[in-house]
Amino acid sequence: MNEQLPPLTHLCQLRFCASLVFGVVLYACLPWAISLIALAQPAATPVKNATAPFAHEEVLRYSVHWSFVRLGSIELRQSLKKTANGNGAVVQLSARSASGLPFIDVNIRDRAVLDPGDPRCVEFTVRKEHEPAVTKKYAFDRETRTLSVEVREARQPPVRQQRTEKRDFYDALGMIMLLRGLAGSGQQITVPMLMDFEIVHSRAECSREIEEVDVPAFDEDVPAYRIALRSSWEDESIGGLGGDIDFWCSADEAAIPLRAEMDLTLGSIVIELESCKRPGWKQRASADLGKGGAR
Repeated sequence: MNEQLPPLTHLCQLRFCASLVFGVVLYACLPWAISLIALAQPAATPVKNATAPFAHEEVLRYSVHWSFVRLGSIELRQSLKKTANGNGAVVQLSARSASGLPFIDVNIRDRAVLDPGDPRCVEFTVRKEHEPAVTKKYAFDRETRTLSVEVREARQPPVRQQRTEKRDFYDALGMIMLLRGLAGSGQQITVPMLMDFEIVHSRAECSREIEEVDVPAFDEDVPAYRIALRSSWEDESIGGLGGDIDFWCSADEAAIPLRAEMDLTLGSIVIELESCKRPGWKQRASADLGKGGAR
């Protein structure tokens, strides 16, 4: 018997899962938006170790599965560079549907320019390269509190919007890096996140307990911290799905995203690390940490 494919609306969440992983957001402008309630204030970012997850030339590749069906792949990469304000980072996420899926063609690329010490949104670009192709470029000026977006569609003149936004917030990729910095902290925080020119909120619960995670990238189980992301919003563009997702980051300073799960009515979407390139990083075993868990 042939495996039943998921509805199109569920497959459209490739970007959602991605930019939450970690966009998805994800999110992210993905609707992935993260008691501190410093959320609407330009206060310091509540991160245990904000800069440690940033690393030049890190490349992480993931598989995306629904049940036994491979939906596609995700790549998360970053590079460090000098900016006018000091050290900066360019974080990029690409999501591509698997070939051979009927009626499914997803090809999305997100790009953010971040300050490793404070990964809140400054410049974020979402590029949807499948038809109809659309590019959205967001920019936020913290001094003037001006949030702007430029939307470009094929064979259409660009559309520009701007408005005042009093809150600081995260884009999908800034959210990923924020949560990596919080892994293992034990914190529970609410985070504001950009979603289609609006700000939504999600709650992140960062466990201190170490669990064992099995992913294709490594031969042995990897010690990891779980982060639970809970959101009250609902997004019609991804089939009415909300932003609840659990994911696991390696239990070390790199906090590499290893696995993410999101439950659906018809099963679960699972994202797993397939390959990892991070200069100077070495996988740690449970014995090195002196404790472990079960998964």
